[in-house]
Amino acid sequence: MIFDKQKTNMGNPDEKLVILDFDHSLFNAEEFKESLSDIFIKYGVGKKLYEETYKEIREKEKSPYSLERHLHILEGRMMYDKKKLHKIKREVLDLMKRTDEFLFSDTMDFLRKESKRSKLVLVTLGEKEFQSLKIKSAGIKKYFVQIIISRGRARKGTKDREIAKVIGGHKDRKIFMIEDVAEEIDLLKKDYPYVTMIKIERPGGKYSKIKSKKADYKVTNLREARKIIDRSK
Repeated sequence: MIFDKQKTNMGNPDEKLVILDFDHSLFNAEEFKESLSDIFIKYGVGKKLYEETYKEIREKEKSPYSLERHLHILEGRMMYDKKKLHKIKREVLDLMKRTDEFLFSDTMDFLRKESKRSKLVLVTLGEKEFQSLKIKSAGIKKYFVQIIISRGRARKGTKDREIAKVIGGHKDRKIFMIEDVAEEIDLLKKDYPYVTMIKIERPGGKYSKIKSKKADYKVTNLREARKIIDRSK
């Protein structure tokens, strides 16, 4: 699903193309999830129930997180009145207005500088409405020539096909991909060996301890990633 459906003129082929992931790479998804759960707990949803119902969406239903779906599941599990559900939704939507607070400290500096010399594309996994709000509120949309929201990971959904559309026709351009999930990197590197894969392993990150077999580089922050892009000819 293309969120920012602007037709991209890729311009000078000497200009580099950088494909970026959002959650865990640019955005501290773990801290955001904690703030999200705090709202539910505030209105009587126990931590255990919150986690169970959250996982039900992600694992049992094999779907990206959806606020509407989460509230619907909770309504069936608990004796919730509509007013309480409305209050949870209202506070979550308020949280969604300040997602810039959850960007990693090096994100904006990277985007401001790199967008001046490279074409940036964001390819992210998520439910369209929820993920769109996170990205828009974070204030980063203007740095990307294209933003794509996919509902499925590589080989398990649509992400690999979306990335193929981005990469297709630009083999003459130097292409980089910054991603935190080892499985995604290994699968995509097999199909696109000419793409420089950079695995970002932020300290304490959800996927940082899972090592990639095919990543060209491993970094702990975006400053290190930018140095790699900079010295690549």
